[in-house]
Amino acid sequence: MNTVIPILPQEASVLVQQEEAILIDVREKDEFLSAYVKNSILCPLSKIKKANPAILKKLAEHKNTNWIFFCRNGVRALQAATALASQAENNVYHVEGGLVQWKKEGLPVVQRGTLIRTLIPLLSVGAFLLCYYFYIKLH
Repeated sequence: MNTVIPILPQEASVLVQQEEAILIDVREKDEFLSAYVKNSILCPLSKIKKANPAILKKLAEHKNTNWIFFCRNGVRALQAATALASQAENNVYHVEGGLVQWKKEGLPVVQRGTLIRTLIPLLSVGAFLLCYYFYIKLH
């Protein structure tokens, strides 16, 4: 069985950029969709625990590559890495501090919904002004 190795986000980023490892996000889909690291593979811990065939197949496609697991703050990543270490051919890592630390170190993250969250209040004000304009015009 492979030993799970802790790794800092910056080190993980370098390994992934050099194509020496794949980044495996073990958060749930809704968490992943709100913010994720580009080119990471979603393999939720809940599905790993159930030995989901699709997840295991996805990982088997990369068994000869180093695996780097991460989650929000590192706890689930360590659980997933420990559970799957025996199936890996190379090193198995878990990102210390997870996505929270990844962001703190200024590493790139794809944020979903940021534009929409910014526009909704503006659209609300715009809609109000438009309604008010027509109310004044008609009265």
